[in-house]
Amino acid sequence: MTASPSTLEALREMVRRDSGIILSEEQDHLVGLRLRPLVASCKLNTIDELVRLAHDDGTNDVRRLVVSALATNETSFFRDAPCFRALREVVVPELVRARSGERKLRVWSAACSSGQEIYSVAMLLADAFPHVMGWDVELAATDLCREMVERTKSGTYTQLEVNRGLPVRYLARFFEPKRSEWTLLPELRAKVSASVLNLTRPWPALKKVDLVLLRNVLIYFDDATKLAIMTRLRSVLAPDGFLVVGAAESPRQICNWFEAEAMAGGFVAYRHRPDAHEGERERRMR
Repeated sequence: MTASPSTLEALREMVRRDSGIILSEEQDHLVGLRLRPLVASCKLNTIDELVRLAHDDGTNDVRRLVVSALATNETSFFRDAPCFRALREVVVPELVRARSGERKLRVWSAACSSGQEIYSVAMLLADAFPHVMGWDVELAATDLCREMVERTKSGTYTQLEVNRGLPVRYLARFFEPKRSEWTLLPELRAKVSASVLNLTRPWPALKKVDLVLLRNVLIYFDDATKLAIMTRLRSVLAPDGFLVVGAAESPRQICNWFEAEAMAGGFVAYRHRPDAHEGERERRMR
């Protein structure tokens, strides 16, 4: 299923304006694949008709569904083994030591897709740091797509999804079968809150976060949008917190507010530069 050049151009602009995601012309071949089910569900015949409907849709429901369909929602449990090894061996132990007095820990999966990332963190904590689960723990998950947020809230996954990256012992320990699917135990789901958030739009007031997971997201935005996100993130990340991005991403390509911290296996996390908050204090004192 294809679309006219003018429709594809309008579609790229719609996605850019609504989500900040930049779709190149080289990705036009994905349009038919991802929008075909939506064309059918709207009882239309072509992508051109769908895009016209999205533009004319007074409620924005169709427009939102089109943008959601074209957003990349690829994820899996414990995706990128070096990342979760670093979380287990370095990042979480350091945060636990630093927060042992106040007994509070906040983690944010900023583009959660269907929730496997934030639930992977929850299982890691329950397995390797069980005493921390008795703290005031907030595991926040946000995503642009409402459908992905609802899936995260449900904590229910197919057999194929639990077969991708999830250790068998975790499946037996943290999930219960529900017909042909698997659902995380209520006590684990209770630790996770999921909500819709468009990273390219103004954010609501957020508490300081100890660990931010913003993996494989920045690559889809233009430079101005990346800088805007880093500016907001700078004020949200705790002074001694950790920022984790994708292997092909680096905040240093966008701004100089964060410095890399190398860990085992070649994994790199980011933290505030030591002088970043000194500069802020000096400005407030003037």
